[in-house]
Amino acid sequence: MQKPFSSRYVTALSILSCMALLQACSAGKNYSEINPEDAQRQVRESNGYKELKKPIPAGKSRLVLRSAGAGMPVKFSVCDPSAPCREWSVADSGQGVLYPKIARMVARANRAVGGTLPYAPPLVDAGKTVDISAFSDWATSNSHSGGQCGPLNFRFVPEEKHAYTVEFRWEASICRLLVHDATDPDAPVSLMETKGDIQADSASQ
Repeated sequence: MQKPFSSRYVTALSILSCMALLQACSAGKNYSEINPEDAQRQVRESNGYKELKKPIPAGKSRLVLRSAGAGMPVKFSVCDPSAPCREWSVADSGQGVLYPKIARMVARANRAVGGTLPYAPPLVDAGKTVDISAFSDWATSNSHSGGQCGPLNFRFVPEEKHAYTVEFRWEASICRLLVHDATDPDAPVSLMETKGDIQADSASQ
């Protein structure tokens, strides 16, 4: 069983989330309602949208691993023939929803405390089988409660010079893994969707 994320990480994230909540409550709106155009720009800057437009080397494909809908960190594992299995921790910092200053503080705390990124853009070998797994396991600061969702898995053979988004999305009591061919990031094509139930623990170990 994978270990829960550091309680220091969750404590820092909880403090910043409370600050964001207080600021949002004072306005009664989230940032996307206040400034839709700037909110969309912030989302694209933080979710790998620009990575999808970068040139891809011959013989390779690009993945953009990301999370959306909640701030819990997600651990992605990518296994392909080019290298040993690689892992990244990513989390949604609330860009485009929280006020910009708060979202930037959350992103900095994620990176500093948990080594967690807003997204990860690995290259993989094209034309060969790639296995992707996504899992989230967290605990509160005092470790009296927490939860997990996943692992959610996907296996596919990426095409040369194609780009793909692999998004772990939080929705109420479930999490989803959504995979799209996003070679044209403005017109992504759905390839796969799977889901799992969020399991709440009364006493995380």
